[in-house]
Amino acid sequence: MPGITDRGSILVNELSDGVRVDDIWVELQNAVTVYNEHKTTVASLLSYPTIQAAAPIAQGLRQEAFERASEHGVPTAMNPTPDVLKLGFQYADWDKSTRFTALALRDMSSEQVTARVSAIMDADARLVQGLVLQRLFDPTPGENDFAHTVYGLWNGDSIVPPRYMGKSFTGSHNHYLVSQGAEIDSGDVEAAMALVTEHGYGLGADSGSQLILLVNAGAEAEAVQSWRAGEENANGQTARFDFIPSSNAPTYLTQSSIVGALPPTDVDGVPVLGSYGKAWVIESMLVPAGYFAVFATGGPNSEQNVIARRMHPSPAWQGLRLIEGNWAKYPLVESFFQRGLGTGVRHRGAASVMQIKASGSYVAPTVNL
Repeated sequence: MPGITDRGSILVNELSDGVRVDDIWVELQNAVTVYNEHKTTVASLLSYPTIQAAAPIAQGLRQEAFERASEHGVPTAMNPTPDVLKLGFQYADWDKSTRFTALALRDMSSEQVTARVSAIMDADARLVQGLVLQRLFDPTPGENDFAHTVYGLWNGDSIVPPRYMGKSFTGSHNHYLVSQGAEIDSGDVEAAMALVTEHGYGLGADSGSQLILLVNAGAEAEAVQSWRAGEENANGQTARFDFIPSSNAPTYLTQSSIVGALPPTDVDGVPVLGSYGKAWVIESMLVPAGYFAVFATGGPNSEQNVIARRMHPSPAWQGLRLIEGNWAKYPLVESFFQRGLGTGVRHRGAASVMQIKASGSYVAPTVNL
């Protein structure tokens, strides 16, 4: 048809190494599918996928009490009134594209083309990780498209945490801490752990979740590995527990005997450095320097995890999507990559974070991945 370039008139239909352009397109579609199915990151231990805009979470029930029986009357009926807090989850659309001219494709190899897509997948992984970690470390509330409040962890607001095992909480309750010291110490970690376990999270089989200590792969990780029970560490603190390396740690000599099971080598693909007390220690460059987090996880993408990752309700719009560009008959020239994603904390007591500095109030980091 005059003025319209059809497929038969495309000058370039294979790359410089003989690979057909159509074959590369199929390969890229398959790669995105595999990526969506098998991608495992720290974010999956911290969060879970949902299509809900908000989740109503019970904050506790009005306590009932037995009455002394009357010979001539009937007992009063119980009428538990749940205290429900609606926790909102944000949502936004994110995208990126690749564009190649026909002349560029003529001289490119298939490896050069797929390298561009690998960079897109890396950017998508960093997007997911960055949104989850930013929500973890930032106490600032927000609002989603349905006007639901999007919360962080307990941050000293007017909402009182629900009772747990007979323990009541009164007034403000804050899970954003400042170490009051220039270096991480065992007291910091133990205090952060206690804030999580007192709400019933991270107690192993009793709660269905495991406690994780997430530290930056730098000075903080090195310090944690040096802690020994009864020995002094930074800031004059004495550790209550020994750091126990996992079985994939470098070979080492010790005169002590290990009592109990070794920590696992990994959690669904995320390497475990070792354990401190009840927490498995994970080091990651994703964690901003000068901060650490303690959180409870029910496993990858478990609904018991701290943060919700909100997706679009339509399955066709979930995950990383590869869309043909404006050149519908020649999609490799222009290809769109799209993901719909937002976050919000569902379990406000299931994590605590700490900024390592000598004084002042907590300042949220900017997570740039």
